[in-house]
Amino acid sequence: MPDKTEINRNDMLAYDGSRGGAFKTGAHLNDFGSRQNSVNMVLADRINALLADIAALEERCRKSEENAAALEEKLAQLEERERRTSELMKRLAGEVSAYKKEVDRVRLTEKLNSGAIERLDKAIRK
Repeated sequence: MPDKTEINRNDMLAYDGSRGGAFKTGAHLNDFGSRQNSVNMVLADRINALLADIAALEERCRKSEENAAALEEKLAQLEERERRTSELMKRLAGEVSAYKKEVDRVRLTEKLNSGAIERLDKAIRK
């Protein structure tokens, strides 16, 4: 069944081929009507081709919109993943900083304790 927007070629016929009268005008009308029908058929075919092109473009547009929506969803997912990764990296940086402080404190304590032990050892030996 043709699309409702498609033009039926038979609807484009402007002249039914009947001759009018016995004068030259009828013959001229016959020629004109035949040529007009030919032009109308060509135009109907071209219009139908354009309608098919429009339908194809609308389908491509719909697919492009679907692809755009899918890409926007993917982008949102990537942005959320980046946000979570950033939060994790900040937390890890804080933990590394705290670990470095603890290591520095232990080194200082060990240094101070070894110095105190040496002084006590020297004091006992005197």
